[in-house]
Amino acid sequence: MKKLIICLSVIAIFELFLPIYVELFESPAGKEAWYFTMFLTINPIISALLGFVSGFDVKKLWFVPFFNALAFPICFWLSTLEIDFDIFSYLIIYLPAGLCAMVITHCANRLIKNKKR
Repeated sequence: MKKLIICLSVIAIFELFLPIYVELFESPAGKEAWYFTMFLTINPIISALLGFVSGFDVKKLWFVPFFNALAFPICFWLSTLEIDFDIFSYLIIYLPAGLCAMVITHCANRLIKNKKR
């Protein structure tokens, strides 16, 4: 339960509150720089880290990479109040990053547990 709360709070901070902060407090040039940084660096890293954390308990946290990838366009639309369907193209980056990290972590955990036996 603790990992789930941590994952959901990370999703809320980086997918909802960071874009709202950028929209409210940055200049137009700053917004562009922040969105470029978020789209191509921060959010893929967060997706991979959430996949890594969810790989330790796949039975309970299997939905975290999916939720993170789907929360991004919804939270982006809420923060900018602009509907742009091209934002779904970033799911091509975020979802596989989270899923691959989850599968790799799960397989590595199973190998480590089998060697200990």
